[in-house]
Amino acid sequence: MTKKSRRRGLLFLCLIFTTIAPLAADESIKVHMVTNMGFDPLSRYQNISSGTGFSLGQEAYISLGDKLQIGAGGQYLLPREISGEGRLGWQPIYLAMKLFFPQKDLPFYLKGSAGYTFIQGDSSFMAGKTDLEGGLYYLLGAGVDLPFFYTDSVRFSLVLDMAYASFSGSVKQNGSDESIQYTTMNMSAGIGMRF
Repeated sequence: MTKKSRRRGLLFLCLIFTTIAPLAADESIKVHMVTNMGFDPLSRYQNISSGTGFSLGQEAYISLGDKLQIGAGGQYLLPREISGEGRLGWQPIYLAMKLFFPQKDLPFYLKGSAGYTFIQGDSSFMAGKTDLEGGLYYLLGAGVDLPFFYTDSVRFSLVLDMAYASFSGSVKQNGSDESIQYTTMNMSAGIGMRF
């Protein structure tokens, strides 16, 4: 991952969060921020099982009624061993949507997101390779948003979800581009703040 692509990703996230932040001042618009940590018990790189991994993420949503939230986020997958080739880290930035099915005792939702993922490889993975480019990222999943504490203007909740995620990109080796794909089944837990 080049410095230029990192700067573009950081600029995109700053733009999204600075666009959403002023909306919080309007009391008719609800903003929901979620900070989460994920665990990937199942993952595959190029159709080869690649073990487990951990991730950290941040998302911001605005509510469009009681059932729909749209937003954006970013995630950092801690570098993980890829079948003896070295270590790879993935950093997606994305647009996201949650569709809630409000139940009295269990606020269940479906979740989807799509965006771009940056890729970073260690020196072992990059041996003999000249370039590593990111690509499409998408996620489909479901979860629950369990409120546990209220103040006058903020509702705190425990956010649990499970999702399938796919990360794609390409690597240049011996003058030719080869596409790469990494998929995970992710379980995450986080703290949500709705204001």
